[in-house]
Amino acid sequence: MSHCRGREWGRAERNPYAHTGRSRIALVERSPIGFPIPVDKRRMNVIDEIPFWTDADSVHVKLFDLQHQHLFKLLHRLETEMREGRARDRLYQFLADVADYAAEHFATEEAVMRAYEYPFRELHAQEHRKLASMIARFRDQEAAGDPAASLSVLRGMREWISGHLQVTDRPCTEFLNARGFR
Repeated sequence: MSHCRGREWGRAERNPYAHTGRSRIALVERSPIGFPIPVDKRRMNVIDEIPFWTDADSVHVKLFDLQHQHLFKLLHRLETEMREGRARDRLYQFLADVADYAAEHFATEEAVMRAYEYPFRELHAQEHRKLASMIARFRDQEAAGDPAASLSVLRGMREWISGHLQVTDRPCTEFLNARGFR
């Protein structure tokens, strides 16, 4: 990494926005605890691009949409706490809240899939288990005192939820909609 007047050019480990054509290089400053603070808003800016709910995120099943919106609100809470410098102290509680709510949401989705005999419900449930194991890894990272844990959680959760909505939930809810479940 090269330094330039108190700032450093860093390469993002993974670019969750590769599909947008944004650069993988971002100008960042470091906070007192080592947290990267994006400076150039024209480039990948993990903090300012928190996913807010839009109609495009809807899976067209009201119950699922309401639950997904709650998950988005939890992500927004973490992002706000990161901005205010409180995320490190509250990450444990955030992960507990996400784990609890995700378990409730997954149980709801899986019960509906069983009731409507969705043919790919086991594959869908595997995706749910992937999030549970990701949360366990984040908990380990938080317990180890990793100063970048909050950013890892925000990136990982954002990536997982947007991918899950588009790739896993959409086909399921199209199946459910075709059978009158909205």
